Amino acid sequence: MDLTALGSSPIPSEMIPYRSAYATTLTWLSAFVPKPGQSLSSPTWGKIAAIGGSEIKPSGGAKVTTPAGSFDTTDISYHKSVDNHIYPNKDMPYPIKAETFADVTFGKPPIQYAYELKATGSGQPPVPESQIEIPVPPLNLQTPRGTYNVQLLWQPVEIKAGNNTDFGVVFTDDKSNIVQRVTYGYTVMDGNKTVIYFKEYNETGKYWVAQRL
Repeated sequence: MDLTALGSSPIPSEMIPYRSAYATTLTWLSAFVPKPGQSLSSPTWGKIAAIGGSEIKPSGGAKVTTPAGSFDTTDISYHKSVDNHIYPNKDMPYPIKAETFADVTFGKPPIQYAYELKATGSGQPPVPESQIEIPVPPLNLQTPRGTYNVQLLWQPVEIKAGNNTDFGVVFTDDKSNIVQRVTYGYTVMDGNKTVIYFKEYNETGKYWVAQRL
């Protein structure tokens, strides 16, 4: 009936965190593209639910190269503040590559989703190799609408259990201006994602904050 993973489906543990997003994406696609589907030669696929956005439509052929090889695709594109592109191949079940951006009213749109085909084959795919990355300061994050940037700093660089660690948070807007009077909170969790510490701040002046754990 559809490609949504069932409750009894054997899903590798590495893929479980993506189950909900996968199902939601398929639900959205089935609502926007009813059976038998949209034609790659159609002049338009329709509008997106956003004021000021262009229609979604095939805009010509595109040669796309990914780690899986080179593919002849159709560029499905639309413009909402920036150009968004999705590259399906008529012989593949999913697009080869895509890069789309979140809908924001001002500021730089953050990436909504981006991916590319890594490999193709038959049978059971190899289990992805886990790779532990130890973060180093500063860590830079952007709010979903692209309105504010958050920079997290700490010292010493290597965080060790039982040792004191000083944390600092810097908030800037989309033009890199310092933002004052920021209300925020943070949560510290262990390896099992159990909350071991939570703190909220309401800063009215300089907002370099050091919290010893």
